[in-house]
Amino acid sequence: MKTIPLYKVLLLTLLSVAVVSLYLSSDKKETPPNTTAAQQFQDKNISPEIEKYPLITQTAPKESPPLKQALDQLRRAIKEGDSEANKLAIDRAMAQMNATNVHLYKELYFKLPDHENYQYAMERFAATWATFAPKDAATYELNAELQIQGKRDPLQLVFAEWFQQAPTEAAQFVNDYPIPEERKQAIEALAYGIMDSQGPKGSIDWIEKQESTRFKEDTAQHLAYKTAEQDPTLAKAWAASLESGGSYACSITHGVADQLAQHDPVATIKWAESLQRFSLRQEAAAAAIRYWAKSDPIAAAKWISTADTDMINDAVLSNYIQGAYRENPEVTLMALEGVRRRETKAELNTLVREYWKATNPKVYKTHYPEETNEQM
Repeated sequence: MKTIPLYKVLLLTLLSVAVVSLYLSSDKKETPPNTTAAQQFQDKNISPEIEKYPLITQTAPKESPPLKQALDQLRRAIKEGDSEANKLAIDRAMAQMNATNVHLYKELYFKLPDHENYQYAMERFAATWATFAPKDAATYELNAELQIQGKRDPLQLVFAEWFQQAPTEAAQFVNDYPIPEERKQAIEALAYGIMDSQGPKGSIDWIEKQESTRFKEDTAQHLAYKTAEQDPTLAKAWAASLESGGSYACSITHGVADQLAQHDPVATIKWAESLQRFSLRQEAAAAAIRYWAKSDPIAAAKWISTADTDMINDAVLSNYIQGAYRENPEVTLMALEGVRRRETKAELNTLVREYWKATNPKVYKTHYPEETNEQM
């Protein structure tokens, strides 16, 4: 048997140790023990912002120079006041927004409320987001408390964009939305979005093709209101063409009358009297009487006292009372006597009584002497 020289054994042993050491040292270099999370992200060319936004995937880029410039430009434009130049700057900044950096835009908006251009920037943000992720944009806007009183709701712009892309998907999202109060807001925004993208005639054509559901009725009422605002003649013709007096027809008639009566309640009442079905006449009268009661409670009360019986129901009387009780206590009490439904009558009586008790003690003592005596 041939013996292996001792030096060869030692040499082979040294080579083996060297190979193992080299392997171990190279493995340690890949993840140094003292490397911070931020350094690891930088090594991999991934933004540390991923720690703040765990839902953003690890492919999210850092703020590139063009993106940083766009965000800085957006920040300045929002702060510097309402001008066409600043609005153009906001539009240019929005061109950089996409699915991987939308969180940076959201973060910026939360830091910059109450500036002159804030609402315009929010509108552009919502509309731009809807071009690539409308469902996410709609969900965000429904939960956001960023709307400014008297300004346009950005949610409407989301649905205008979404409806153009995928009308069935947009409508289904609203129909299935689980929170009742937010669903009401979504239905109104969807209707305005449909009107923005389709116009009055296109909106009517679309809603008429939908299946008969509560969602259809609620959406139709908002579409009717908006149609009456843009094209009153078309809106009145739409309501007059409805052959049934069911809830869908009543929703449309109410929407039309509610818009028309804000400008001329007397003419709206006359239009209501011309409708063929009594349920539609009542619906239109109920919508219009509230505005008439506020502007001229005596004339509105005279009409109630002389109108055909089929024009007057609890809804008409209730809306009259809600419009007139602050101005005309005596006539309001007379109208209250005509309300048939006991629960409605009790609610209205409480409304009127508590208002007069707080604002007009003399009227309160005159019309509710039994309560005054009890308190004494």
